[in-house]
Amino acid sequence: MSESKNSRELHPNRNNRKGARKSDRKHGEAAQAAEFNKFEKGEFKFEPFLPKTENQSELYYQGLEANMVIAIGPAGTGKSICEAAAAAKLIADKHIEQIILTRNPLPTGRSTGFNPGTAEEKLLPWLAPIMSNLKKVMKTDKGNDGFFSYLCEKRAIKMLELESVKGSSFDDAFIIVEECQEMEMESLKNLSTRTGENTTIVLNGDIAQGNSKLRTGDFDRFVEAIRKNNAKIRAKVDNGDRIEDWEQYIPIIEFTKEDCVRSGLCRQMLEIFEEHNL
Repeated sequence: MSESKNSRELHPNRNNRKGARKSDRKHGEAAQAAEFNKFEKGEFKFEPFLPKTENQSELYYQGLEANMVIAIGPAGTGKSICEAAAAAKLIADKHIEQIILTRNPLPTGRSTGFNPGTAEEKLLPWLAPIMSNLKKVMKTDKGNDGFFSYLCEKRAIKMLELESVKGSSFDDAFIIVEECQEMEMESLKNLSTRTGENTTIVLNGDIAQGNSKLRTGDFDRFVEAIRKNNAKIRAKVDNGDRIEDWEQYIPIIEFTKEDCVRSGLCRQMLEIFEEHNL
């Protein structure tokens, strides 16, 4: 006997199982819709973010207020979690409409084009840590991911390739740029000029972190240019000179090994790297 000829006899409940799967899917969609309605009614709550260090507090609150913020410092100091928390609060309070994530996803090359999948699928391995932080700071009071799931379903959280940013303008957004020490000046220029109305861009990186294949030193020069512009604005204020409407001070928060909150081992390794100039 062939399987095709006797499929109904061999699998008498196949159609029932298929129907059950369809029913389960409809039930899941209904539950998700109900969950989204809860968010729209303001029923989703998540715990306020509590910074652990003074620099974390500064980054979090500047993220809520400034149009551009630069965070530099070593790994494990909580830069990404502070950015995620600021973005979560702004979008939960409906001050912004979208969170945009990007970084230089290049361990050895110049493009993610050779990786399979959509642009977001290609970027996911490189942006997974910040996605994880967003999910963490958006945990609801019931301990579920309803708020995070809602934003992902509505495409209010987006991952963008650096190549696709050029020519775009982002309004009502919070843009998080990870690992900026690996970026070239052209990309830094493109990103820093994409902000439209009511948009914040946070650039984070570790200037001291070496990468023989990627590090260009351009982020160092970019940060230094911002410092000089901040000094010029500060001098104008001190002298009582007129500040143009478009001129603004851009906060630079410098994290150190003293801000390390990841683990004792992480802090110890930072001490070793610094002591031996590694």
